[in-house]
Amino acid sequence: MAISLRATLVAFGLLLAPLAASAQQTVIVNVPPPPPRAEMTPPSPGPGFLWVAGFWNWNGTRHDWTSGHWERPPQPAQTWEQPQWQNEGGRYRFRPGRWGGGGGMQQQMPQPVPQPVAVPTAYPTAPPPVVMIPQAPPPPRRERQPRMVPPGQVWVAGRWEWTNNQYAWNAGHFEAPPRPRARWMAPRIVRHGRGWQMTPGGWR
Repeated sequence: MAISLRATLVAFGLLLAPLAASAQQTVIVNVPPPPPRAEMTPPSPGPGFLWVAGFWNWNGTRHDWTSGHWERPPQPAQTWEQPQWQNEGGRYRFRPGRWGGGGGMQQQMPQPVPQPVAVPTAYPTAPPPVVMIPQAPPPPRRERQPRMVPPGQVWVAGRWEWTNNQYAWNAGHFEAPPRPRARWMAPRIVRHGRGWQMTPGGWR
């Protein structure tokens, strides 16, 4: 009975896979991503976790850095395929990362994927947008800051971020300030009416 149920679920997942692929949108922009940021890998939280390196994502108006973090693969023996930006004649196509191998179906990490857009090479710096969230964030996770501090970098504590209609943990990491005397301002999530209001963190 258990084998029959498992086979039914696998068959159902295979039927849904083409639908999910057809719904996948493509990110194509005119602005090349900045060079990857140097990250220090913190100690693993436990057996079975793999390190997912940070990468540049597109938030709809500009490139936004997604920090590296430890994550447990959805299937045993799976490996993480890093996302890539591909230059296609001066335009840049984003290939999201995904879990592959392990004998199971490949699962793609949820990424915000707006419609293809064309933006100028330079854009003005805008204040961080305020996001309205319908539910409270989970309690902050306890993190251990590595003792060795890379030269010229500061510790950016982990925080909950609202992505794809759900909270996702962005692990703490060392980061180099973009300019001298810049200070990191942690994001804020406060109660606002029947929901919560989040102001993303950033360098000030």
